[in-house]
Amino acid sequence: MKYCWAIFVAVAFAHGQGFIAVSIAPPPVLPPAISGSGGSLLFGSSFSTSGAPGSGYNVCTANSDGSGFRQLTAAASAASTQSVEAVALTSDGRWAAYTLNPGTIHEEVHFLNVAAAPSVGSDRMLYSDPQGCLLPLAVCFGCTYTCLRTPHISDDGSAVLFAQANTPSFLVAKTDGSALAKLPVYSGVLAGSSKRAISSTGQVVFTSTALSATASSAGQVYTMNLDGSNIRKVTQFTDPAFLPQEATISADGSMIAFTLPNAAGTSTIFTIRSNGYDFSAVAAGNVYSPSLSGDGSLLAYIDSGQVVLLKLGPPQLRTWLTKDQYTTAYDATISDDGSRVAFSSAPALPTFLAVGGVAIGTFVYGGYGATAVRTVSTSTSVLQTVYAPRYVYPPTSAVAGSLAYSPGINLTNDAGATASSLPLPQTLAGVSLTIGGRAAPLTSVDSSHISYQVPPDAPIGNDTLQPKFADGVTAAPATVTVAAILPSVLTLTLGAQAVFHGNTGTAVDSEHPATAGEVLVMYASGLGPATPAVPAGTAAPANPPTITVNQPKIAVGTATAPVQFSGLAPGLVGVYQINFVVPAGLKPGAQSLSLSVAGQSAVPAALYIQ
Repeated sequence: MKYCWAIFVAVAFAHGQGFIAVSIAPPPVLPPAISGSGGSLLFGSSFSTSGAPGSGYNVCTANSDGSGFRQLTAAASAASTQSVEAVALTSDGRWAAYTLNPGTIHEEVHFLNVAAAPSVGSDRMLYSDPQGCLLPLAVCFGCTYTCLRTPHISDDGSAVLFAQANTPSFLVAKTDGSALAKLPVYSGVLAGSSKRAISSTGQVVFTSTALSATASSAGQVYTMNLDGSNIRKVTQFTDPAFLPQEATISADGSMIAFTLPNAAGTSTIFTIRSNGYDFSAVAAGNVYSPSLSGDGSLLAYIDSGQVVLLKLGPPQLRTWLTKDQYTTAYDATISDDGSRVAFSSAPALPTFLAVGGVAIGTFVYGGYGATAVRTVSTSTSVLQTVYAPRYVYPPTSAVAGSLAYSPGINLTNDAGATASSLPLPQTLAGVSLTIGGRAAPLTSVDSSHISYQVPPDAPIGNDTLQPKFADGVTAAPATVTVAAILPSVLTLTLGAQAVFHGNTGTAVDSEHPATAGEVLVMYASGLGPATPAVPAGTAAPANPPTITVNQPKIAVGTATAPVQFSGLAPGLVGVYQINFVVPAGLKPGAQSLSLSVAGQSAVPAALYIQ
């Protein structure tokens, strides 16, 4: 009998899927707003104060150095379906506005006293949408289309401007309780709530393709007074394909910045004075999220996932404030004094996992959204993490002794590590993990994932999955269900099954089909206990080999395939090897490859026969 020794194959697990999309909803944070001095931030968090993920967002605040964290609302909880949707902050940091989905289609606009929250009376509802239009998006499972959008609060805290989809585009709710004002704009778009859309003198900037129901044209940037008077067209575009977005204004009202997407999927950032002069393209490419300092002299924006600062000059001076490797920046907002840029960040995509000599595929983090709030100094480029909840989600499947993969939140600070030797370490990049109190050998870690071997002696059933970090912090535990047996055929990263022609290292596929009587080598996961036992994190021996306690059954089409060997793959960790003989009498072409162990069956694979 021949065994497959140290063959390095590219395989992925989890029931025959070569690519695994892990959906984490909602993302941990909403875009942060920053005070004029850069001293405090306001943002939304979907994590509870105990560190566990929730089903919706609450309004939170913290100082720019990460101290002073407070949860200001109790909208989202385990017993509530409410969720905050967007947050805005005054320049002095005293007042906030936010929109809320109260668990019905009737969304609300709220006004919040930041210093007093969450005490009684610190939070007032200013408006409840009587009609409602919160609808699911067919193109995005779990996503919704909201009616009340992009709230912006005036610096004196007297008014909240917001967009509404099912009635006139813009409305203003007065915080003194006076009547709601509907502004004379038929269709318009405001910048994100963390950005400045209202100058300190009450000048509003927005974009529109139709100021009235009967007038439509190329998209333009406009300004108006907060009461809707004195609407002025700032840009003079003539091409109807031009649709400017993300228009934001400096606190003194002198300068406007906006993005203009193009057909190639990239954008150009423009600046223009509010009087229509000095129109200039200042950045192009994968750029978005412009934000201006109070006097309009500094522009912060995102370029290809990094925060960039541009001194508008002349002369112009461009500085890359971040150069992260494993994280991507979003939602850059500069403080009025230009001292700091607040932004959110998320794991960079994709993540490639290499597991103890075996690469287990390219995994796509499906919870595309921000996981942390950070700031960066515009003078020193020093980064500060303001808020970054840390958590490890349970894997889609966990079998004692087999490999597993868990998405995570902020597991490392823009760092990653892969095990480079055997036995596998119990700590990588400062991160360790226990399952049922037993240390899990680790294969790779970065900010958004941890891959590992489930300890062979992990208790069967519901266990606690808990990470610990280099700073001694232990994250909130998750519950993982550990199975004794859960078979699956591993797959190559290109999607083919990990079935090879003997020891050749050549995969069985349509160009290299199997023949009757040939011995094939299959790599699998979740076949259960093996004897003699192999310590956690240790490569399986070749002599004597480790044999599975339960003999697997293999069928190709309707024919039984004799199994010659079933055990742990020599030289590898947590990977099983099955040698079997291709039965005779099969029709040429793709045949169903079935694997079962102790009455449990894997998802059928495909095997090409000559």
